[in-house]
Amino acid sequence: MKKADGRDGDANSRLLAFPAERTIRVFSDRLFNAPRRMRPHPTRPGGRGVMCPWLLLCFPTVVHCFIMPSSLAATTIARMKRSTEVKAVRQVRIDGDIMIGGLFPIHEANSVVWQNQSTPSKCGKIKADQGVQRLQAMLYAVQRINSDPSILNGLKLGVHILDTCSQDTYALEQTLEFIKAAISTNSADQYECEDGSSPLYQSKKPIAAVLGAASSQVSVMVASMLTLFKIPQVSYSSSSSELSEKPRFEYFSRVVAPDNFQAKAMVDLVQRLNWTYVHAIAVTGSYGEGGIDSFRKSASERGICFDGDVYKIARNWGDADFQRMIKRMRASNKARGVVMFVDEDIVPKILKNLEHLINQGHDELKNWFWWIASDSWGQKRAPVARHGHLASGAITIAPGVRVLDEFDEHFASLSMAEGSRDRNTWLAEYWESLKCDQLVRTERQTFGDCFAASGTKFVQEAYVPFVFDAVTVVAHALNAYVKVVCKDIAFDSCNVSRHGVNGQHLQQFYRNVSYIPGQRPIIDAIGDGVGWYNIFQYNSSLRDYKLMGEWSGGALTLDVEQVRAGLMTENSTDEVPLSVCSTDCPRGKYRAYQDQQCCWTCIPCDTTVSIVPDLTSCIECEHGFLPNVHLNACLPMIPETIEWSSSWALAPAAFSTFGVICTGVVIYVFWRYNKTPIVMASGRELCYFMIAGILCCYVMTFVLVNPPSVVSCAIVRVGLGLFMSAIYAAILTKTSRLARVFSDDIKSAQRPRFITPKAQVGICAGIVSVQLTGSVVWLILDPPQTSIYFPTRTQSVLSCKATATHLLMSLGFNMFLIVLCTVYAFKTRKIPENFNETKYIGFTMYATCIIWLAFVPIYFATQNHFRASERRATSLFICRLSRCSRLVCLTVDYRSLMCSNGSCQVFHDDAPISADEGDAQPMLSVPRWGAKAPESGQIARIYVTPYDTLAVFLSHSILVEVSLQRSIRVCQIGAVAAAIALGGRVAAIHHQAGEILQEGACIYADLPHGTRIRCTQHTVNVVPATINEGHMWTIADGTTRQIDVREYDLAARFSLRRDIDATVAVFLNEPQPNVVFFPPKRDRCILLARQARIFPERVKTEQLCLLVHGVKIRQDLKTGDVRVYSGRSFVALRVNSNAATVHSPWVDLNADRWAQLRIRRGEQAVETTSSQLNITNGADRASFDIWGNLICFGSDAVAGAQADEIDC
Repeated sequence: MKKADGRDGDANSRLLAFPAERTIRVFSDRLFNAPRRMRPHPTRPGGRGVMCPWLLLCFPTVVHCFIMPSSLAATTIARMKRSTEVKAVRQVRIDGDIMIGGLFPIHEANSVVWQNQSTPSKCGKIKADQGVQRLQAMLYAVQRINSDPSILNGLKLGVHILDTCSQDTYALEQTLEFIKAAISTNSADQYECEDGSSPLYQSKKPIAAVLGAASSQVSVMVASMLTLFKIPQVSYSSSSSELSEKPRFEYFSRVVAPDNFQAKAMVDLVQRLNWTYVHAIAVTGSYGEGGIDSFRKSASERGICFDGDVYKIARNWGDADFQRMIKRMRASNKARGVVMFVDEDIVPKILKNLEHLINQGHDELKNWFWWIASDSWGQKRAPVARHGHLASGAITIAPGVRVLDEFDEHFASLSMAEGSRDRNTWLAEYWESLKCDQLVRTERQTFGDCFAASGTKFVQEAYVPFVFDAVTVVAHALNAYVKVVCKDIAFDSCNVSRHGVNGQHLQQFYRNVSYIPGQRPIIDAIGDGVGWYNIFQYNSSLRDYKLMGEWSGGALTLDVEQVRAGLMTENSTDEVPLSVCSTDCPRGKYRAYQDQQCCWTCIPCDTTVSIVPDLTSCIECEHGFLPNVHLNACLPMIPETIEWSSSWALAPAAFSTFGVICTGVVIYVFWRYNKTPIVMASGRELCYFMIAGILCCYVMTFVLVNPPSVVSCAIVRVGLGLFMSAIYAAILTKTSRLARVFSDDIKSAQRPRFITPKAQVGICAGIVSVQLTGSVVWLILDPPQTSIYFPTRTQSVLSCKATATHLLMSLGFNMFLIVLCTVYAFKTRKIPENFNETKYIGFTMYATCIIWLAFVPIYFATQNHFRASERRATSLFICRLSRCSRLVCLTVDYRSLMCSNGSCQVFHDDAPISADEGDAQPMLSVPRWGAKAPESGQIARIYVTPYDTLAVFLSHSILVEVSLQRSIRVCQIGAVAAAIALGGRVAAIHHQAGEILQEGACIYADLPHGTRIRCTQHTVNVVPATINEGHMWTIADGTTRQIDVREYDLAARFSLRRDIDATVAVFLNEPQPNVVFFPPKRDRCILLARQARIFPERVKTEQLCLLVHGVKIRQDLKTGDVRVYSGRSFVALRVNSNAATVHSPWVDLNADRWAQLRIRRGEQAVETTSSQLNITNGADRASFDIWGNLICFGSDAVAGAQADEIDC
């Protein structure tokens, strides 16, 4: 095609046939490469400006590369270079006098590369609510406007709607369709073809304004392009604060409020719940990052902090990334609230991976997180469609929601009858996705019929009213614009119809303008919507959102108690739901802030000596002062004394009273039998002297427990040592007399000196006078008085002024007497029997030495660590114990305290069974209770368990359990277990390779990776570890197919029971006690245990052969391997390899050392390897990976099967 001067003509006529990517590439080549085949006509006007459209089209592409991230720009350019073929653009176009564009996320984003495709698909599944409903809302709004004669004066509003596929790069490519119309202003007569003929040229009406897009990230890209061509853009849901930067996005407006308003509403909500520490999740891009930045700014001003960094989710994240994020969030174990600024497509992925982790055994994740989500979640049902139970209690924010009247009826009346589907390709696709052709048989085929047939409830999407508002605002603005610009000129003759709309001028007619009297403008002066949000809480049991409050103009109205009740109800707790880093410090602790103002450590303040005047300080009181009960002031300490109402006084007083009574009884006995030979021979005078000392010591208790005074201190100082010296002086005098009388050194028959009673009393008095003299001198040199001392920082004790040295000096003489008495008692231990009183004296002195050896170091070493009452009680206890030993041992016959010539016997209930009757070595013992492994020299022990079964403990930690019905199980403690019951009809294995249970005609197997196998007589079912869309595999009758797990009973599972010595046993689901164990028959079990037989000849060959209740047990004593036979069934277990085998008439089970399972029953076989699961069901063979995903299938029964299928 050439112009009149022979140069190449304009290629704008071919622009519509090229896809956007190839158009830019071709235009770039033609702009910079020569020669050109089509040139402008030299004699026609406009020839010099022909290249402007090419430059204008290439310039946005260059700008796009600069405004996009480098990786995103590189991806876009790479995609442009790959596109070489011509593709038709899917669109909805309705021609009109004035055209407006629309961008909607009709489909989800899809970056999956399929094996049979050379390029990845850009669009995923159709989005019914966010895509189709919003699209139809725009068409509905245009229909309403075109039917209203008061708007546009009869002019028709046309639409050009494109799909963004929820991707910014793809949306940018689609936007080029709007740009083509904007730059196609040259007429065809400016060009000529090579043969001289005029080219065919079809011009399009320029786009007056574009409605969209939905996502903020998409709107940022699109707005950057449209701003270059001065095309106004009005979004119905993009709320990123970045779009409020008017120097960058001058032509962008929206009917929703920016995220900074939403962020303020969410901060008010978090603060109202008394949360100060939350997690933050944001999707990468302007919406997520801008929203969370606004939230962070407002939250920091309110004292709200983030737990760690913001978790930024990239759009190419996989399941592993989400699971890693969830684990990191839970690891902090502090924040439970999660603030989310993510797209609606991200929410199901988070909930799906959360459920996956819980199913893997992370029970700590159950009911842990409380979600607070932005308007991308709002009231939408798609985010909670599959995992709503994990989102129960979630609090969501949505712009002020209203329902668009008559839209539900309009949508239900849409007909998909033959011939009407070409007008809206995406509506037809939505019809097919619902399978409405199979459900609706009426002639009109409306969506209302389809919804009724499928039982689907139509719920209006939250942003449908906003789409309607955006169209209405633009339509009224165009109406005002046409009136101002065209005035009385016909529209066809007006510049608007020929040159399009001036975008900058058009914005003045919908910014800060209200078209409904009495209502505030929908768009403010800078192009943002007015902030008004509703607050909802999701209830999983009702599967619906409940309105909890609203935020408008900076004021929050919220039913806090209802919100908390929703969180507590859904999470089964009675505590107030709080998400904080640190709770308020309890009484007696103060705060030590960490790196954030929300986190602190509660440092204990020693409230016994310190006060806490505020939250962050701890001040110690002066010496002698203690804090008051409120810990805000210091008060003087009150000295401690022993009160008579205290147990420290009552107990010693009661004991001393009992001692006085006993001493009085002894005195009465001595007085009653004063003239008897026994009393006279025992040294009657010295006995009275000693008993008087004991009585005075008991009386001293009442002086010691009295509050200290000068008089009581003097009495204690003198009397404590004096009365004790009287006792030991009498004992010393008596023992020394006996020692001198029976001394071997005395050769003459002369009577020893000073052995008369008077001499003995004089000696005793002389010894006591030494103690009395020392005490009197001490009183003169150091007069008694009271003093207050502080044994600890928190105690003040009123006591007698005496140091430990003084007490040691007072008791030192008594210690010397005790040593002498002990020496003489030892020397006189072998005197004749008639004088064996020395034996009792010796016992008394030995006991006294032990008591004093314990008392002295304890008293003096802990004198600064006990309160006064405790110290005095210790002193009194030692004194009383010493006095009691003397009183009892010296006045009561020692033989009355001793047992007769017998000893207590320990009953041993073991009944040994030997291999040889003449062999004394115990080989097998049968205790009735208790549980322990065989002792040295034993090869087995039999027990009767609490479940009335016989448990045989063998070597190598092997346990064999036999029931009365000969059901058996063999366990290697803590490792492998196998069981057979009911004659082989029930068999089970517990192994690290998996768990197997055969119950009659059914086999159940669970593999470690989560894959489950369920077999009947003719069918094998495989349930994958991750059930995709709720389906499992069924192998039967030469086919393999997927069925819904809801139609199949998966309830039959194992149950593990730990009983004897923590041994793992495998049994059926509880409660089923009649399967293995039966009602109590303990006596029969004990009899059977005693009737167990061991074959001696086997023991000598290192083989144990044991017969218990008809069950034969064989064990290799060297390796520990064991085989157990019961009827036609047996169980084998290898110790070193942890392998187990179960054989019964019904089934063969095996778990080997390589963690592989084998199950065989008739023509059915299940085998596992390290990477595969192989199943044979008659003629059918199938292979799965370890997660239960089908790899291949083959069957000999299928006619005409391919070779590769049979080989599989």
